[in-house]
Amino acid sequence: MANINRRAKDVDGSVSLGLNPDGPTDRQMGIIRLDRPDGSPIGVVVNYAMHGTVLGPSNLDISGDAPGTVSAYLEQKIGAPVLYVNGAAGNLAPIYSVYPDAESGHLSQFRVLIGDRLLEALRSLSATSTDVTLWTGETIVETPRRAGLIWPEELSAFSHEGQKPMMRLPIRFLKIGETIIWSAPLELFCEIGIAIRNRSPFTHTFYFGYTGGWLGYLPTKDGFEEGGYEPKTSPFTERAEQDLLANVTTYIQGLKP
Repeated sequence: MANINRRAKDVDGSVSLGLNPDGPTDRQMGIIRLDRPDGSPIGVVVNYAMHGTVLGPSNLDISGDAPGTVSAYLEQKIGAPVLYVNGAAGNLAPIYSVYPDAESGHLSQFRVLIGDRLLEALRSLSATSTDVTLWTGETIVETPRRAGLIWPEELSAFSHEGQKPMMRLPIRFLKIGETIIWSAPLELFCEIGIAIRNRSPFTHTFYFGYTGGWLGYLPTKDGFEEGGYEPKTSPFTERAEQDLLANVTTYIQGLKP
């Protein structure tokens, strides 16, 4: 266990940033390995949902935080580049969060918590195909924009005015055999990523977050009702979960006969 739900709840029902061991989490680790014909690794893509916030605001050193620690550790072990891509981490924190320095934040332990588990998985992977076809696609999901926002001109491609202002979310897809990757410029709550993965007809379904820009948090409907930091700062409404789920699920399911 390396991540934990960060929406802590008080007895009065209020939600604040903290640790919530009873909250939903996504602990699936995704791996894509690229090999040469002789079996030696070209590179590895790792997909795991967790904020890179082991180090807090009092730390002024430049750091890759836990994702950087894991990537460097894996690169040392396998002798190939590693790309760590965050998943649906909008409500997920590392189990050690916002510490002033790497030692007190147990930063090195993520080499075991995540790195060693990934190494074990890599050793068990066998080549799936030598004839790989890549397919890409894109769709736009429209969902209401929160009222009262001043929308900057440089983000005009992601929103349009009208009787009701709408957000325009570019969702991009990459199909590699029986693996489908979908991506969005969002910090997505983990429940939404899990729901789309569970409805996908593909053997492997990965969500790549923070891609092609950043439009903030997209919480669940329940998250909006509960309140807290993420819904308060989100440009979306409680309709966003429904709109994203329906559109992305339909698109992915339509890629399989």
